[in-house]
Order: sequence, then C-alpha cells, then structure tokens
Amino acid sequence: NLVEIDLLLCGSHTVAVSPDMLRPANGSVRYLVCVVRDSAPKQREIYHLPLRERLKPIRIPLRPADQDVILDLQPLIDRCYQTGRYWQTDYTRPLPQPLNAEDTAWATALLQQAELL
Repeated sequence: NLVEIDLLLCGSHTVAVSPDMLRPANGSVRYLVCVVRDSAPKQREIYHLPLRERLKPIRIPLRPADQDVILDLQPLIDRCYQTGRYWQTDYTRPLPQPLNAEDTAWATALLQQAELL
C-alpha cells in the first residue's frame, strides 16, 4: 500500500497520479492525498483538501483482510504547528506563489485573529 500526502502550497504536486486527477472541477483545492492499495495497484483514491477547510480524515489501508484505519490529519498538523517554531515565521513576507484574493483575505483574517500579523 502507498499513501501520499501532498500539503505543498506551490510547485508541482508530489503524488503519483495523472494531472487530470489532481484538481476537482471548481479548482479550489490546494492539497491532496493519494491512496494506492496493493490489492488494486492501478486504482487511486484521491482526497481533495481545500485550503479553507479543516483537513479531512483519510482511510489508511492495511492488509487486505484488515479494515482500514482512519487517520485524522488535522490534529497532526495542529500538533506540528504547536510544537514547531512557527511563531518565528514572518507572515508579512509574500508567498512564493501568491494566493488568490479570496484565499488571501481568509488567511489574513486568520493570522490577525491569531495576532500573527
């Protein structure tokens, strides 16, 4: 089994899927997860993760006889943020790939609410 979690904000996606599977029709997704099961190696389970939404739980396959385990990504990311040195990040610097106007307004409001701007 293979589980790829792509939380990159810019650059090329790192998951092993064809480009037409990367974006949903509305194009508002920044992050994604790709699951490939050993029992069906040509099939891909794609989780589209919009920037402005809480990260969804994903199904992690185990052995074919075992039930999938549910992995809730958001608490993991929250923990990384809490224990990392993100308080040192200069959030006034421009991103390498700017967000669209709506995402910028949303991110700015979050940063102001957290007193990081």
